[in-house]
Amino acid sequence: QVCHSPLREIEVLHDRLLDLFERHPHLAPGDIAVLAPDIEIFATSIEAVFGAVEGSRYIPFSIGDRSLLVTSALVNTFFSLITLNDSRLEANEIIDLLDHSAVHHRFGLDHNDLSQVYQWISDIGVSWGLDDTALMTMDFPAGSVRTWRSAIERLLLGHALPAQDQFFMGRLAYPLHDTAQSRLVGHLVNFLEAIFNLQQQLSRARTATAWGTELNRVLDQFFSPEDEQENDLNRLREAIEVTAVEATTAGYDREFDLSVFRLSLEQQLKRSASSPLPAGRVTFGTLTVGRALPSAVICLIGLNDGDFPRSERTPGFDRLVQTPRFGDRRRRDEDRYLFLETILCAREALYLSYCGRERRDDTPVPPSVLVSELLDYIAHTGDAGQDNGSALTTEQPLQGFSHRYFSDPTNERYFSYASERMPPVIEHQAAAPLLFPSALVTKQPDVLALAALVEFFQNPARYLLRNRLGVDLPRVRPAFDTRAPARAGFGALMAQRQILLEIQLGGGQQVDAQARLQAQALLRPGALGWLELAAEWSALSDLATRTAAISDLPQQRIEIDLSVGQTTLRGQLDGVSADAQYRHSVLDLRAADLMTAWIMHLALNLTPASPTRHTRLVARDDTYTLQPVDHARELLTDLLACYSRGLSHPLPFFPRSAHAYAFASGNPSLAAKRCWESSSYVNGEDANPWYQLAFRDEWDNLPNDEFVALTERLYRPIVDHLETSSS
Repeated sequence: QVCHSPLREIEVLHDRLLDLFERHPHLAPGDIAVLAPDIEIFATSIEAVFGAVEGSRYIPFSIGDRSLLVTSALVNTFFSLITLNDSRLEANEIIDLLDHSAVHHRFGLDHNDLSQVYQWISDIGVSWGLDDTALMTMDFPAGSVRTWRSAIERLLLGHALPAQDQFFMGRLAYPLHDTAQSRLVGHLVNFLEAIFNLQQQLSRARTATAWGTELNRVLDQFFSPEDEQENDLNRLREAIEVTAVEATTAGYDREFDLSVFRLSLEQQLKRSASSPLPAGRVTFGTLTVGRALPSAVICLIGLNDGDFPRSERTPGFDRLVQTPRFGDRRRRDEDRYLFLETILCAREALYLSYCGRERRDDTPVPPSVLVSELLDYIAHTGDAGQDNGSALTTEQPLQGFSHRYFSDPTNERYFSYASERMPPVIEHQAAAPLLFPSALVTKQPDVLALAALVEFFQNPARYLLRNRLGVDLPRVRPAFDTRAPARAGFGALMAQRQILLEIQLGGGQQVDAQARLQAQALLRPGALGWLELAAEWSALSDLATRTAAISDLPQQRIEIDLSVGQTTLRGQLDGVSADAQYRHSVLDLRAADLMTAWIMHLALNLTPASPTRHTRLVARDDTYTLQPVDHARELLTDLLACYSRGLSHPLPFFPRSAHAYAFASGNPSLAAKRCWESSSYVNGEDANPWYQLAFRDEWDNLPNDEFVALTERLYRPIVDHLETSSS
């Protein structure tokens, strides 16, 4: 079989084995051995193809000759630990170590605790490095990176200091909420201190025996394996012992670096790869001496030119190569004999495959010289005639869904049992089921929290999927950024501006802000950080002036209980003074802030107890005023109608794109489209996973005419009642 890739070799092999079982019912999976020069190349494809099917197409299988370095997460975590002596302790690297169950259980943590640990590290902003001393040894200035030691200090201060006094000797405590979090901090600190100590211990030179003792200590200190992990741990201990004994037996008693012992240990684990024997399963293994046993069917895969016979790469100082003698080992000769021995072990059928076509341009690639010699021999002596073995060779298509597999059921060369790969024009398969084939049954709620209405219009698709279908998208732990960002992220920018505004309102100076931001690791070191601080300080001065002018006004909270149509709206309005309801933002005017202010404004205008009918949104770029609304009940009723509609079917209202449409200075549709579509440099609103899921059935048509109609319907009253301080 001539294929284009290892994956296609396995797909074709699976179909051929199913055909073999159908033609020869006496054959069982245990009668088949599949061998390759390097089974690791095929391991993931085998799992993907043989392990993914169910029912009558499932073929029991096992993969032998796999090293623990590939199959065991525990062993991989161990090797990550013993490379820490060459590490700068990046945040992602340390958290990946803690992710392994045997590690976090050893330090008193469970899986549910990890999300809190990730949140702490993300909030504090750990990048890499043990402490400032470690930074200086790598020619980085002290304080230039948020280190693990600074994170530990902030967490411990959060445990030790009272809530009203969180600043201590230039450090700002990270607030902890309860004793459970304090205990969790203790477990985390124990883990980190063990990591720091391990890095120092691994940096020393030791003898082989001492390294064996030290690595066993590492296993005891960092791993508390579960029952299914005990075997991996025991095999790892055996490999460590064998590696140390081999060095001692060789008479080498000098001290050496860990890298030497680590390399020898890796080679030992590769040599001691597991080799399960066939037990009612198709057995995959590596083509090695002693592996070929008589079997009804032998399948040899991966017989590519250059891969088999395996090439010998010897160093130039190898004396065996310089002065060869009769009887010296030759890998290529051994592989030639192994190939002959293996094909003679096939009792009923022999199957060969290789990658004989390039995936990019379909150019032919020669097989192993052994395959060519076998085909030449068959062509000249067998029944196939003088056709160079072409009668025995099948060139498979590039893709498993090729029409050749399904167009002619009688074709014995091209067939497939994988009906899911059948092209639609042949299969006439039905379209994928719609997520919302019809509107969900709903009714206007009797009582609705004002906060729920606000939440709905922030993202109607998310609200529908969460509250009606119970769908919540999985939260993947983001990778921690270990490099200095070109600019602050959204969360860091919000935190910076809140702190700067607070200090300016309190009469503080820029130097006070610098100390506070440095304590929270929100300011980059050096002149760049100072320049960024100066720019933000200046940009927020106008906002601070406008905020200070209203900060002394008496403000109150008003409870609301409004009957709007068939629904009662309940909630509260904050920041209500005699002249306006005030809302604040350290950002320029955003769609989310404006829509929230508008909903609160309509409720304000329907509240008899309110002393005012104005709402002011004090943003960084300007102060925006929403004027009194005479028909507030009608507009709020319309919002509730959209809410009810959005509970039965996805509502194509996208706040950012709608905001861009409503306030466009030119073509509104073009402005909305630019905000909606992502580019190579910035994510648009179409990158929101909630929209992608809810509107998957009509994605290509968004933003559509209904979006335009909704935007006109919801945003036109906002635009009509909105004024700026400069207008």
